Amino acid sequence: MNKRFRMSPGAPSLVLIIVVLSMSIMGMLMFIRTQNDRRLSDRSMLVAQADTRLGEKAEERFAALDNLAAICKNKTNDDAAWLLAVEEALPEEMEMEDRLISWQEEDHGRVLYVAAELCPYEDTQRITWHTRTLYAEVGNTWNEF
Repeated sequence: MNKRFRMSPGAPSLVLIIVVLSMSIMGMLMFIRTQNDRRLSDRSMLVAQADTRLGEKAEERFAALDNLAAICKNKTNDDAAWLLAVEEALPEEMEMEDRLISWQEEDHGRVLYVAAELCPYEDTQRITWHTRTLYAEVGNTWNEF
């Protein structure tokens, strides 16, 4: 009752073909995955660059606003007059409510809402950051970061 397993002459060739096809399919899947990862990395890089540009624009406007506050502070001698001078000198895109000055920066479906607060007249520091909120349009919705 001892049966021996016998391989036909074409069996090793068949096994080799199956292994080669399997390896080829795995290689193609890995190539596709790599391409998708590269595309995702490129998109992530573009988003990071847009966010950086928004932050850079906000910082430049903050510096200009600080310079404006310094000029107005040199022209006035009390808190109320200083606030009024700053409000009158603000660019159109900025709004002032009490001590809070707000504006927004936009870049390719991303909006950065920014607010800075004027410090009291007696302080050596003239202005501080109050709020920086990033909104990104994704499809029909806006996501807040």
